[in-house]
Amino acid sequence: MKYHIREVKNEELKEYIKLGNRVYPRFAIKSEEFDKAIERMTESINKKRIICIGAYDENEKIVGRVLIISFLMNFRGKIIKMGGIGGVGVDLPNKKQHICNDMLKYSLELLQNSDTYCSALHPFRPDFYKRMGYGLLNPLQISYTIIKI
Repeated sequence: MKYHIREVKNEELKEYIKLGNRVYPRFAIKSEEFDKAIERMTESINKKRIICIGAYDENEKIVGRVLIISFLMNFRGKIIKMGGIGGVGVDLPNKKQHICNDMLKYSLELLQNSDTYCSALHPFRPDFYKRMGYGLLNPLQISYTIIKI
């Protein structure tokens, strides 16, 4: 299957969220909260706080998603730009096609082009992200966060 990766347009947020509901049914946004979720995401995109990345097939149907959150972090007394990566997922029929890997590479290049050289995420599968160059941190002894510099 051929696919391409690009930023999600505001009018495509509905399908982006629906894909998230299929990929993460436990965290699905309820129908009564759907419009509010689109409003919040649109506002965050317009304020440049988040970037929604999607993988699309030849028919422009979204098959994968990644959410990038931009924020500042205090790193050893210096404030640095940080990129948080979340909501990584691929629709079930499109698994095992390396779409997640390609979306993450695209996201990291996007962060580097905006002078953000550090990113963190809360991994679903740490072994997958370790192959991408992330390292494990466990500061709270509760859950793993992984970081790439």
